[in-house]
Amino acid sequence: MALDLATGAMRWSFCVRGNCAPGSGVWSSAAIDSAGHGFIGAGNPDDAVVSFDVGSGQRLWTQSITADQRRDLDVGATPVIFQIGTREVVAVGSNGGVFALINVGDGKVIWARQLVVGSAVHGLIASPAYDGKTQYVASASPPTDVFALDPLTGATKWHRGLGKPIYSAPAVGNGVVVFGAGDQAGGKGGVYALSTADGSLLFGYDDDHAVLSSPAIAGSTVLVGDAGGNVMAFGP
Repeated sequence: MALDLATGAMRWSFCVRGNCAPGSGVWSSAAIDSAGHGFIGAGNPDDAVVSFDVGSGQRLWTQSITADQRRDLDVGATPVIFQIGTREVVAVGSNGGVFALINVGDGKVIWARQLVVGSAVHGLIASPAYDGKTQYVASASPPTDVFALDPLTGATKWHRGLGKPIYSAPAVGNGVVVFGAGDQAGGKGGVYALSTADGSLLFGYDDDHAVLSSPAIAGSTVLVGDAGGNVMAFGP
């Protein structure tokens, strides 16, 4: 749905599935590019990325990431938009463990990889990060790693894990990728920072609670909240 910012009145809405058939729920945020193209992730049975015109709500294309396998393999992560040369692309992972790079113009898959074996509330549930050279993809399924991928080919540059599932979308800046870890069912977690060059651990903080939120980098400070209701700030 699109709502008027000043009044809250609905401007338009469209159903993800034809004839408003049930399914394909949306639990990602919308990503929007400078040309007014919107992108969302959708659940099963489509398990897809859907592109639409922000002004009119007209659907532009739908691209399935994981064909329906009678399993709950939603695309729950918010897609990330960036440029490769002159081509605009959108990248996203699925709960099924597939990560894909899609051409914005026609919705065709440029490449796709099965990084991990996912499930309903695991897999690649966190949105990826991109620093202009590398994509950083975090997994909540074994191996519970951060994967650094070449955006042109999808090849793995390095991967590093700390033995805890990652639901937190990584943040990247100044040669550092930082993320939270821990199981959404409860238990201990932490906040960790890796070198973007080789994945080596720069710092780690073991928390009594899972860290499911995405960190924010503000200058040389990292801020993040945990499942215990704490907000934490870490120095450089």
